[in-house]
Amino acid sequence: MPNNSSTHAHHILIVEDDYAFRWTLAVRLQRSGVDTDVAETVREAQDLLAKVRNYCCIVLDLKLGTNSAESVLQTIGTVAPGIPVVVVTAYPDAWTRITETKSAAHVSRVMLKPVDVDLVAEEVLRHCATSPTNAAFG
Repeated sequence: MPNNSSTHAHHILIVEDDYAFRWTLAVRLQRSGVDTDVAETVREAQDLLAKVRNYCCIVLDLKLGTNSAESVLQTIGTVAPGIPVVVVTAYPDAWTRITETKSAAHVSRVMLKPVDVDLVAEEVLRHCATSPTNAAFG
């Protein structure tokens, strides 16, 4: 299972309540040389963001169980501005919801579920390749 060890130069956060998707994406990225932190809830995500600020990318599901993750977008804007966020969601009105929170500047892409894990991984790897904190990636 993904963990918080830093054995690679690249580090991302996956905030997703769907265990299978979260785990599959984390393993796929780890095989590509990316350390992954994972959060299943808004609280877990906010706790990790309070500790770690060198993520090259954050993958965020907008709906975590019965909670909205829009507050996580606001936290990212406050504690880690500039980190690109890839939103994965089943809600076609996601962009409207994001712009209403005034956190759209952090969102690099919205991907509607069901989404292929490899497509999400490619987007994350693209951000890691261009991240100042992960300049050696390539």
